Amino acid sequence: MSEALDIFNSSKTVIPDIRCVLPGSGEEIFMRPYTTSEQKSILKTFESEDEILLGEAFDALLKNCVTNKGFNPDAMLSRDREYLLIKLRQESDSDTYAHRWKCEECNFYNTTDINLTKLDEDIADIDLSEKEITLEGNDSVLVLGPATRADEKNIAKHIRKYPIKKDQTSHAEILNAAYAAVIKRVKKGDRECAVDFKTAMTMFSNLHMDDRKQIEDYMEGLKEYGVDMKLGKETCKECREVSDQEMNWVSFFLK
Repeated sequence: MSEALDIFNSSKTVIPDIRCVLPGSGEEIFMRPYTTSEQKSILKTFESEDEILLGEAFDALLKNCVTNKGFNPDAMLSRDREYLLIKLRQESDSDTYAHRWKCEECNFYNTTDINLTKLDEDIADIDLSEKEITLEGNDSVLVLGPATRADEKNIAKHIRKYPIKKDQTSHAEILNAAYAAVIKRVKKGDRECAVDFKTAMTMFSNLHMDDRKQIEDYMEGLKEYGVDMKLGKETCKECREVSDQEMNWVSFFLK
């Protein structure tokens, strides 16, 4: 090791932990800011345009930065994970960033300044507890629960098997995978068993329409939970075309 690096490394000070409370689970999380090299790793993965690899890169970033003992991104509620990544970006960089978006009318790239502290997240009226549904014409009960990061990964791997053409997937297949992911356990009498994703997909494909509707209703109750990414109406500075814009939380790291 060079003398310069020896001086640099020996002079490091303890960085105070970033504290936040996850809006869904209520878990208290402590993190350290990410480093320049960790941010560069995210940018490099983004260039591959592979969503699965990018998701894994963000998981690795959280594992590196979260200091809670035994922390596991896979066990997090999906929306809590997004909230935590945004919080990490705020504390590691700044509360603001320039969101870049392309006008579909003239292809001009616009910039909208975003204040991350003003992004809304609200779970006051959202029930994130598990729910039991009794199946039509069946003695068994399905236990439903919010999707986790592990569920999200299973969905991503599943829909890759059903492309219509490059970079597109059947909308129905995406919905089916999302609905199946909230099936956590099956119960009958005094017997109870966890349900893996593959089994959940099989179960879901064999449900009566009334049972499917119960799962859809459960999902409907969860959909508003999380950070609101909608910017509303934005006007292109080049052609003045007005369009609805929505942020991609990944872009927070692409400064």
